[in-house]
Amino acid sequence: MFAGSKFFLNVFVFVLMFGMLIHSGRAFAAAEPKPSSVFILSYPNTVDANTLRSHISFFRKSGRDFLSLSALPQFLKGGQGDDVLLTFEDATPQLLRTISPLLIEENIPCTFLISTTRWTDAADRDFLRILLRKSQFQAGIHLDDYQVISDVKRFRQSLNRAFGDFRLITGAPPNIFAFPEGLYTSEMRTVIDRYNFQAVLGQAANQLTGGADPDLPAILPRLDMGIFLEDFESLRRVLSLRPLEVRDATPQATLLETGMPAIGFTIEENIPDKRDLKCYLSDLGEVPYIALTDTRIELRPVLTPDVPQTLRCILRSPYGADTGGLSTAFLLETRTPDEPLSLPE
Repeated sequence: MFAGSKFFLNVFVFVLMFGMLIHSGRAFAAAEPKPSSVFILSYPNTVDANTLRSHISFFRKSGRDFLSLSALPQFLKGGQGDDVLLTFEDATPQLLRTISPLLIEENIPCTFLISTTRWTDAADRDFLRILLRKSQFQAGIHLDDYQVISDVKRFRQSLNRAFGDFRLITGAPPNIFAFPEGLYTSEMRTVIDRYNFQAVLGQAANQLTGGADPDLPAILPRLDMGIFLEDFESLRRVLSLRPLEVRDATPQATLLETGMPAIGFTIEENIPDKRDLKCYLSDLGEVPYIALTDTRIELRPVLTPDVPQTLRCILRSPYGADTGGLSTAFLLETRTPDEPLSLPE
């Protein structure tokens, strides 16, 4: 995954799910109205038209509308309803030829995220230009090749190539960037900040809520749809979750060197009884956490090398798992490098 590196990789998705009913004297009951929300969905380039059609039907039957990325800032000023925003990771010419007729037929807005080395054929470039004439479609870039590059100098070079290629293909510079696989270091974020993209996409299972600050978050979270292509019940449960407001979350990067990361966050509401909160690491069972204060939670999970793992922290609802909950999510990848990460020059 790390081109030209000697790193050993260990991927794990850190997902925190909270079902909270009463905190700081405020009731979270089943009758309480669910705030307006939008999930940004990240579809893999292996999705087929039939699967995508079934998802479109599922969202419509669930009462969800489809939002475009360009409309997201206005939605955050006070949008109504529960929306989804479709993006396609590493969108290839083959993928777009497969799914675009369906998207056009159903009038679904979406964003294609491309690696420009996959778009060298003149016919493919013409096809992309024709698609982007339709107002429902937007496009952005990854790096020029879809890979996670830990070396900051090579990361910058690959980004520059992608930026120039996209402008050559479409006639306009890109204003959307997505980190491949949602992985980045703090140094990579510094590089990205210099480009003034209108939207930068990561990959974590958080949702955004209407009525929030109209400015977009520095890195927009997305829900990886690869694990939900055929699992509608799990998808329904995830979409039913309300966002848990957190601040001062650490680490600020998703690409780390340590196999025992220090994970911490401060929740906006007090948990009266910390014994109700349990954290689990994949199938390895419960892992301890530290409640430094009434609202500050920290964990030091020990990760198994080269094994995808999920860390979930759950404050169970007395009304059962189907009553919804509050959630926040982090995506992290750890590995043991043979040499230190390169820093910006």
